[in-house]
Amino acid sequence: MLKRAAILATLVLLTVQLFAQQQLAYCNLINLDQGYTPIWSKGMDKEKPYYFRIEALNENGQSKLSDLIKAE
Repeated sequence: MLKRAAILATLVLLTVQLFAQQQLAYCNLINLDQGYTPIWSKGMDKEKPYYFRIEALNENGQSKLSDLIKAE
């Protein structure tokens, strides 16, 4: 039990939500313990503007969703 608690204490997840034309286009959980994880989707079009929001999760709860940020 103690070992599991130590592992959970280092676990941080991010929820990444990608929006296109005010509709949720993509949502993914990223485990930061595994290092950098690029977000990639075949359904994205480079001519369209995309926006994203991020939320952090861990054993203590979750953060508020960030404001919409334009991806450039």
